[in-house]
This record gives sequence, C-alpha cells and structure tokens, in this order.
Amino acid sequence: MKSTEISSEISRQKMSRDLLINSLKSELEERCHDLSAAERKKFIRDVQFELPSAWKFYMGLAKNKQVLFLLGSFTTLPLSVARNSDHVVIHGLNEAEVELLRKFAAAKKISNYTCTNELNTLATQFDIIVSLHDTLKQADTAFLKEISQFVHEETELWLTATNEYSLKFAKGLVTGLTNRQTGSGAGGPDKKNGTSEAVWRFNGTPRMISRKAIRVLSQLECKPYTAIGISPASDHIKSVVPLKKWGDVPGNGTIPSFWQQFTVGEIAIGARRTRVGKSLLTRLLSSVPDADLSDGRLLRYFVSGGGKVLLFVEFDQGGSSERVLIKLPLNDYTSVKVLRNYDFLLQLREAEQMAGARQELFPKALATGEFEGQPFYIESLLNGRSGDAFQIPRNQREDLLHETFSIWLGIQQSFARTFYFDEEKFYQ
Repeated sequence: MKSTEISSEISRQKMSRDLLINSLKSELEERCHDLSAAERKKFIRDVQFELPSAWKFYMGLAKNKQVLFLLGSFTTLPLSVARNSDHVVIHGLNEAEVELLRKFAAAKKISNYTCTNELNTLATQFDIIVSLHDTLKQADTAFLKEISQFVHEETELWLTATNEYSLKFAKGLVTGLTNRQTGSGAGGPDKKNGTSEAVWRFNGTPRMISRKAIRVLSQLECKPYTAIGISPASDHIKSVVPLKKWGDVPGNGTIPSFWQQFTVGEIAIGARRTRVGKSLLTRLLSSVPDADLSDGRLLRYFVSGGGKVLLFVEFDQGGSSERVLIKLPLNDYTSVKVLRNYDFLLQLREAEQMAGARQELFPKALATGEFEGQPFYIESLLNGRSGDAFQIPRNQREDLLHETFSIWLGIQQSFARTFYFDEEKFYQ
C-alpha cells in the first residue's frame, strides 16, 4: 500500500471511528452511570475495544461460515465474529439486550446477524456453534438435544469453561462462600430469569468447569480436539495460548502447565464429530496474503489492552528464519491507530535523517492487507527480546528514562530545519 493510499485510508477510517464514538457516546455514558469503576472498565473493553473476542482466531472462521451463538447474558463477541463470517444467529438475549446489541451493531456497521429465542424456527445447520450459556453447566438433556439438530459432521462446537486449577477459580469460590454467609452478592446470569434488564456477562457467576464441559461435549457426540487458555479471563484478556497435554487425563481433558494452572482463568474448548479443520489463525500463518511469507510458526499470542492481537511469528525463508510481528486490530477504533503507526514506520524508512544505524532503532513496515475480513499489519521484529515485558528496578528507572529521552531528542534534532523570514513581511 502506497503512502497516498494509506493517508486516504486513514482519513476514511478516522471518519468511521469518529461516527462510531459519537453514536456510542450517549449509550456508553448511560450504561456506565450505574456501574462501578471496575465494571466500567470491563464494559468498555467489551463494547468499544471488543477484547473478549481476542481468542476468536483459533476458530475456523471464514466468510462462507454460518455461526450460532448460545448466550446467557450480553456481550459483543457475536458482532466481532460476524466480521469474519457469513452470518451469525444469536440466541438467549432478552429484549433489552437485543436492543442494546442492535445499537452497537448499527454503530459498528455490522448487519449480518439475527437474534432469536426460538431455536425451533431455525431450519439450518451451522458450521460453528459457540456456547457461553450457563444453562449448559447443568448438562440439560433437553437443551442438548435441541442443539444437536444443528450439528453436522464438520461443525465446530466451542464451549468456554472455568479453569478449576486457577487462582481466579479459587477466588470465586471464596467470594461465593462469603456472599452466601452475608446474604450479599451480585446477580449475574443466574438471576436473569424474569428480568427485562440487560445482564452483563462479566458480572456472571462462574461457568462450568472444564471437566463438566467435556461431559457436555460427549453428550453431543463431539470429540474435543483443542483447548485454548484465556489469561487471566475473558473480561480482561492479556494472552491466549493452546494448552498442552490435551487428552492425557481421562475425564479431565487437559492439565495446564504449572504456571498456566494459576494464570489461565478460562478455557475455550473446541470439539468436532469428524476431522478437524484449519483455524483462521492457521490459514493466515500458512500463507500471508500480500506478503512473501509462508509456513509461519507462532511464538507468542499477546493481547493489547487497546484492542488488538499481537502475533509474534517466525517464518522459514529458504534456510534462514525471519521473525515478524503481525498486528490484528479487533475494532474500527484501533484500526485507525494501527494504520497510523504503520504509515509512520513507512515515513521513517524514507526519511534521509534516519539513514544508517538509526533505522535499526525502529521496526520495518513489511506488508498490510486483509484476510477473511480481518485487516492485518506486519512489521519486522527488532533484535533482542522484542515484545517481552521486563521489571525495571526502581533505582534504574531514572537512568533508563534519561537514556530513552536522549535518543528521541537526538532524532527530533536531526529533523529540525532552519527557516529565514523577511522581518518586515513577518510583522505585516
């Protein structure tokens, strides 16, 4: 993409972003008014930044796929998935939640979805079924039988479950016990019956644990083939990682590694009746469009709080390896910021003042494009441990800040220019 094309695209996306913010502003202010400070953060992460969808690339999403969502409370995850699929059917929302979803969908310019509470009116099978419904923790036979009619031989079925080994789960048990003893505690999905108000998913009670999820899948005659660890939880995703040792323990499904036992709060379990298809992530890394990169190996899957997924990937380039960073924005608001950063890197490479060693201080913009409805931006990784987080001792922070500032100051000074004005004309 040329610089002029990028500038035009930035203007278009900025206009779209501003319209989105303006259309959501009153709704965000109204909804956030009754929420606590912690809840407001979670609400904005979901509605504006769409962070709960950060693990969706492990699904087999594609532009020809039909998706069914089974919900027990409100989330924008179905709208985010709709960007990468043909059509999404959403089941389980009350009238207030449907109206709220409609407002957000209109603001985000997403129309390929349908809301229903009558499964018997659906006359199709689905390629992907995602259940976030708390009813399933009871292994409701009638409900499972109702779902089974929508499962064909290659349907992906995804259930999200609580990791019973995690600190989050232990904390939830303690909080639940305390609330029962004091008679307090927030409602959540279990209190949804009979209410006409919107119920936020992040306020819900813990969902089923992974062992129960395995039993639910077996009742649908689907065999689990992967488990995706969400850390620390879906309402504040920081990293996503496939869990190892899948199927090593009968009846339990997976045992996270030692550290994952504490940090992975939730697990998304994927299952199928027959062969396993390729996820959107696998297809993207196998052959990146608009870039001479193929057969990529994922090193790290990190989620930025600003609403984007950062993929640290290594590609084999004819005997040598090339490590790159692939940015996947999750929403229009973040897309503008990522595109601006990409344009900035392009301009730095073309600037005469950045010749020589200074260019090595910044990543190189490699490629940008779109894959199955998902925009992507690729940058080179700098030498060293790019993307790692380090704890800087307090006594070293001041020296580090001075060093960083001196580098930026030197770059700014190199771009400085001297201009001469005619004094008489200047004061006129």
